[in-house]
This record gives sequence, structure tokens and C-alpha cells, in this order.
Amino acid sequence: MDGGERVENNTRNYHSVASLEKVVTWTGCVILLVVLALLIPIPFTGRSASALGDLVHAPLFGSLALVWIAVWQRLWPTTTAQHWRPLGILAWRSVTVWVCLSGFGVAMEFAQDVMGRSMSRHDAISNSLGAAAALVAYTGWCCFRQRQRSLALFCLAVAMTAVGFSWAAPVRILLDGAAIHTQFPQLASFESDVELTRWYCRDCELRRSRSRVTEGRFSGEIDFAATDFPAITLIDFAGDWSGYQSFAADVYLAKPDDSAQPVLMVVKLIDVHGESGNYQREVHLTPGVRQTVDISPAAFDSMAKQGINLKQLRFVDIGIVAPKQPTRLWIDNVRLLPR
Repeated sequence: MDGGERVENNTRNYHSVASLEKVVTWTGCVILLVVLALLIPIPFTGRSASALGDLVHAPLFGSLALVWIAVWQRLWPTTTAQHWRPLGILAWRSVTVWVCLSGFGVAMEFAQDVMGRSMSRHDAISNSLGAAAALVAYTGWCCFRQRQRSLALFCLAVAMTAVGFSWAAPVRILLDGAAIHTQFPQLASFESDVELTRWYCRDCELRRSRSRVTEGRFSGEIDFAATDFPAITLIDFAGDWSGYQSFAADVYLAKPDDSAQPVLMVVKLIDVHGESGNYQREVHLTPGVRQTVDISPAAFDSMAKQGINLKQLRFVDIGIVAPKQPTRLWIDNVRLLPR
């Protein structure tokens, strides 16, 4: 080998090492940014903010997978005359990338729990589905370059299906968030299972039921535990009630076999000021009788005079006081009535 060839080889090796160092540096920076994005507490709260955050997981891990496999293929290409062998090596590499990123995603969920953010099984699944979608899409692109268009279209369909599965739950929550405003002044009718996520349950269980329905096809069935004040709390709703004069909900208290004593139900409205700005209505429920629990126009006027902000209500608490035994109650057609 003469001097010119040695210089050329040395130059080529130098550029290869420099390129590898750049790839490693940029990859490290990207991983650091991803870790920070996953661990830093989100300054927004609520179902919609959480759903928007859930939409990010699949594209984020899909981008990581795409960069990883593309760099791997570029730095160590699989060139051979037999078309099946490069795809076989690509499949092995893709599985390796997917396993690593899936494990990384699960580890980040545990780390989020330690750092004060909630750990979510859905997020871990979305991370894996996003990585899988990107790797399958990249494989499809390679197939397209090799003129295997049927296989390329199949890979594209699989990738889109994976992303669709990861986005299904958060998209439904976002659509329900929009339905809150289109259905207003109705606050709850329990016609969709995703509507249950509008409520927070304390010492009770809420589910949809076809019994004791007063509007639509479903009602809300609640099993209250025997505690001091088990309750359901409406946490996602249109909070401006200034143009309405009363609140109403249809309820039915199950009649137990060994007792027919009335149960004290409390409906509490809490505004943006928290416990310092709230109103509560107490109603005695008779077992086996359908009742309409309401807050009257006079009560609405009284709340306004007391300084309770009817334009910025935050929570609607519905519970029963110290039940002596587990108690079942149905609720439906929670609504406001206009002035």
C-alpha cells in the first residue's frame, strides 16, 4: 500500500470516528432531554392535560426508536446480494431496539412515581406501541425501497394500528371533554363509560347501570362503603353556572332487606376558593323511592350573596353521611335548569 492509499484510509477512518462521536453525543443529549421530559412534574392538571400528555408518549418513543434503528443501519449497513438477509438482520435489530426502549419506558414510569408524577400502565404500553410502530414503519420503508410494495403497505397498516391503539384512550377523553360543553347544562347522564372518568370516587365504587334510568339508556350505580362520608366528586364539568337558577339530580336509594331507615345525602358545591367557598344541601333519602334532589333558585341567590363564585365552581360532591352498612344508590340526569 503506497502513501496515498494510507492517507486516504486514515482520513476515512478519522471521519468515521468523528461521525460516530457526533452520533453518540447527539444520542446522549436526546436521551437526557427525554428523561427530563418524562420526570419533570407537569404544571397542568385535569383530564384534558393528562390526555394530551398521554398522546405524546407514542410519538416520543417512536422518534427514539426511529433514530436508533436508522443510525444503526447507517453506521453498520447490511449490504448483501440476497434481499432476505438484510431484512432478517433489520428484524433482529428492531426487536433489540424495541425490547430496550420498552424496558426504558417501564423504568421511567417507576421513576415518575418516585419523582411525584403518577405511574401509568397506559403510558408504558403507549411507549412500547410507539416504538413498535416506528420500527415497523422503518421496515416498511426498507421494503418499499426493495420494491416489495405489498409488504411495505402491510407494515404501514400495522404501524398505524399500533399508534391508533395507543391514542384511543386519550382521544376518547379529549372528545368527552368537548362533549361536556355540548351537553351542558346536563352535567352527567352516564351514557358513555368514559364519562365515569369525570368523577373521583372516595370510599365508593361508581359504574354504569341499566337500572333506575330516568334519562337515556344508562344510570350511575354507586356502592358506598360504611365510612364517615363516602362520596363521588364531579371534577370535570363546565364551571360557569351564573346563567342558571337550580341544580337537580334523580336518585334512587336501594331498599335493604333488614332496614328501611332514611339516609342523609349531602350535595356540596365548591368554588375556586375551596372549602372557604362552598354550599351544601342535605336531603333525607327514603329507601325504595325515586327522588329528585335539587338546589333551589333561592339557594342559588343566597350563594351569590354569600360570595360563592358561581362562575368558577370546581367540584360537585355527592355523598351520604356515615352509612351503617354498605349502601347502593342510583343517580341519573344530573343537570342545571336555566333562569
